[in-house]
Amino acid sequence: MAASPQESPRGLKPAARRRYVFARGGLVRVWRLGVLALALAWGLPAEGGATRFAEDRPVDLTHIRLDLNVQLFDDAVEGVATIDVTALRDVDAIRFDAVDFEVTSVRLARGGAAPSDARYVNDDKSITVLTGDGPLKAGDAARVIIAYAVREPSDGLRFFHPSEAEPDIEHTMWSQGESITNRHWIPCFDHPGEFQTTEIVAAVPDGYEAVSNGALLSRVDNPDETTTFHWKQSQPHAIYLVTLVVSRFHVEQESWRGRPVVYYVPPRHKEHVVHSFGNTVRMLDFFSERFGVEYPWEKYAQVCAEHFGGGMENTSATTLGTGTLHDARAHIDTSSDGLVAHELGHQWFGDLVTCRNWSHIWLNEGFASYCEALWDEHDLGWDEYQLTMYRDERRALGAGKTRPVLDREYDSPDSMFDGRAYPKGAWILHMMRHRLGDGPFFRGIQQYLTEFRHQPVETHDFRRVMERATGHSLERFFYDWVEREGHPELTIRYGWNQADGTADVEVEQTQKADPFNFPLEMAFHLPGQDPVLVTREVSDRKQTFSLPLPGPPQMVRFDPNNVVLKEVTEEKPRDLWIAQLTDDPNPVGRMRTIKVMVDAKDDLYDAALVAAFPKESFYAVAGDLARALGDIRSEQARDALLAGAQHADARVRRAAVEALREFTKDDAVVAALERIVRAGDASYRVESAAIDSWAKAAGKEAKLETLQPLLARDSHQEMIRRAVIEALGELKDPAALDVILDWTRRGRANEIRRTAFSAAVALKRNAELSGEPVQRIVQVLSGCLDEAESRRTLYSAISALSDLGPDAVDAVPALKKLIDEDEPDERLQRSVDRAIEAIKRKPEDSPDATDSEPRRGRPTPGSGDETPPSSGP
Repeated sequence: MAASPQESPRGLKPAARRRYVFARGGLVRVWRLGVLALALAWGLPAEGGATRFAEDRPVDLTHIRLDLNVQLFDDAVEGVATIDVTALRDVDAIRFDAVDFEVTSVRLARGGAAPSDARYVNDDKSITVLTGDGPLKAGDAARVIIAYAVREPSDGLRFFHPSEAEPDIEHTMWSQGESITNRHWIPCFDHPGEFQTTEIVAAVPDGYEAVSNGALLSRVDNPDETTTFHWKQSQPHAIYLVTLVVSRFHVEQESWRGRPVVYYVPPRHKEHVVHSFGNTVRMLDFFSERFGVEYPWEKYAQVCAEHFGGGMENTSATTLGTGTLHDARAHIDTSSDGLVAHELGHQWFGDLVTCRNWSHIWLNEGFASYCEALWDEHDLGWDEYQLTMYRDERRALGAGKTRPVLDREYDSPDSMFDGRAYPKGAWILHMMRHRLGDGPFFRGIQQYLTEFRHQPVETHDFRRVMERATGHSLERFFYDWVEREGHPELTIRYGWNQADGTADVEVEQTQKADPFNFPLEMAFHLPGQDPVLVTREVSDRKQTFSLPLPGPPQMVRFDPNNVVLKEVTEEKPRDLWIAQLTDDPNPVGRMRTIKVMVDAKDDLYDAALVAAFPKESFYAVAGDLARALGDIRSEQARDALLAGAQHADARVRRAAVEALREFTKDDAVVAALERIVRAGDASYRVESAAIDSWAKAAGKEAKLETLQPLLARDSHQEMIRRAVIEALGELKDPAALDVILDWTRRGRANEIRRTAFSAAVALKRNAELSGEPVQRIVQVLSGCLDEAESRRTLYSAISALSDLGPDAVDAVPALKKLIDEDEPDERLQRSVDRAIEAIKRKPEDSPDATDSEPRRGRPTPGSGDETPPSSGP
């Protein structure tokens, strides 16, 4: 599963979950919203909980049919579930997960007999059906028929409607089953190890579409102004992958090998389909060929639903957030391909083959995350593949430090959807592929998918298949990377021994845990020769290698293909670093070198960085160089960045424009940025960055009259208006408050409203507001605490009140009203408690304002927290 910018961080899920915070190509993807707030920065996983194992299976649930009347405008569903089971042992009762069901009747049919009323117990968590005349014997089949309703479900099904805050959205209902929330509307065995075929017959209001798994068998217009859609998923799959989405949609369809490929988007987004999903058919070809197993389902639909965040890989019918839809101008430097590839990859890894229990979720999410990199490699080349893995690296390093990837101790399934499952899972596959070679690796993947097709799997199943397919023992590999926490922390020291003609390399593992075992590749570049490539096995705490060479190398690279997940400090002479800055063929090597040079604060390195920027051909490296030049702040760095602000690649322009904000009160910089602000840019992102950088660089010279007219500019996801609102918050002018608060009103786009909340707080600080203006801010924010239709907007208002501290004391009663003592929302409770604590804190106890924001100083260059650690010349 993955998430989008709309509700949260490349592949988290809405309401309960997902998928990741990092920006790639301008598109933010996310994981989960509940515990996946934990993953917002791929943070450390939650503390462990109870030891978990796969669920017991007294009966095999073989088929579920739901006949539903979707009461879209009343937030309810009424219907009948017909469930076929076969006993795996003698049982006298069958228990279904079912939360808050209103049950009208339960009938049971045994041995082909007609169904008859059955005794049952409904405890609001489950429905237990008694088998009646004696136990159901092992091997016996039965059919259970449950008539029920769910009204305003607390999870699993979400309803959204036009409102004063969002007048333009469609009436919408969508389901979200992962991890264990389909039990809120489907009586089922709600765990991933249970596979069944499914069927949904849904009556919805005329003019609305109902989308579900499998093939559309019929669509019937009814005399009562409803339309009935009959969907059947004829191949077995896990219950959490069952989906139902109802809304008005613009629908487009193409074909792949005779199967429909369908796109459902809100009508206002109909022009955006080609930009967001234009590569879907090519991806179906690529993944089918790459995995050696053809796409297995009857159709592939991508359904963009209101208020859905990220993506959810429901079998044959992925649900996505509308945030991934974008126009031609945004497409200049925004791509949905990573999200599309992630969710499509799940159709094999997670849907065709599914983890048996949540301890093994990396088999779903790690593969799907790696599919993003595979697509980048295929479509854009090796440099992009390396960049994708590099961006995943730090999140993988941070998330796996204290808990292993394969982890049986957790409080809830949602807590497993963190950086261990996503980026570290992808890195495990990346390392394994390099170690085994492409041929054996993908042959093993094909065998894995074939052998376990439509079956649940555990990690040892995957390992044993790969061992059989390749002849390699992978037990130590899985022990190091899957079963234990942590990763190698290396110090590598290099020196040239002139007397012996050897390159002397010392590798020390400095982590507290036992040494890891891995092959370390080294590349020694000599003048006029091909590089000398050497691989040595590293398994001890400290090892030294003396490697004879024809002469001293001009460049030395350790792990040149970036295939060991590690933290590393390299100690080698300055001239080798300078050579690597421009000559390393791997962009990751050049990006690591930039970080080393910035951290060194060395004038020679600074000069080399300035000289490298205009020559760099790969946009991501150029972006890191631009950030490094913003840190250097020399006249030469400024001139290089001013030239970079005119670069042909919008991604480089944006990095240069962002770096120029560091040159405060520099007339040339302020003038150049103001020209971009007034004239605009082909890229929304560049234009937005120019507004932000101009406001910061101009300081007191930034004027309200310059910024206010820019609020008339439309843009994808309101990027430009949000940048203007943020810039208004940086002003020293109290008059900006009226403009900011006007953009907090219901009916404004929620993206802008959330930005305006934080901008009002920033203006309070920067313009030193007090008294009546501050109370206006508190009143506006307090009035937004009933934003039930937009949880993200609600949390933004809470956060802004928390940032106001003691000035927001009048908001405490409104904050307390948010908590339902009968059914407390744990995440909301935590947010409210933190806010009240901050508000009641005495001013002298509050942290210094500068401690609440990152200090720039000499920042580490890189794409935010996408830059892994590497240091030490």
